[in-house]
Amino acid sequence: MVGAYHASKWGLEGLSQALAQEVASFGIHVTLVEPGGYDTDWAGPSAKHSDELPAYAEVHAQAAKERAQRVSAPGVPAATREAILASSTRSSRRCGCSWRGAAGDRDRRLRIAAGDLA
Repeated sequence: MVGAYHASKWGLEGLSQALAQEVASFGIHVTLVEPGGYDTDWAGPSAKHSDELPAYAEVHAQAAKERAQRVSAPGVPAATREAILASSTRSSRRCGCSWRGAAGDRDRRLRIAAGDLA
């Protein structure tokens, strides 16, 4: 169910934003990494699928077509790992910021998009 998947992502974003505001005065910085897709078996043979209903065959075909057009080259987990490690030690002048904390500092970005599709 894609709706539940996206709802959980939005929930994590809201939690991260609130947490960032709550801990800013303690000098604690929160960073939410938003990666693109990876070459995993997330929806492959290891996934459990229900039986498709013939009435939705066109919907499934259209979704598969759109997904194939969207995903060109999946991300490399090791490269994202290196970006995350680098961002955790980055200074305020090199990192930039998309959110001003409660204490008014701009030491780190709240969100980091990682990968071509992020």
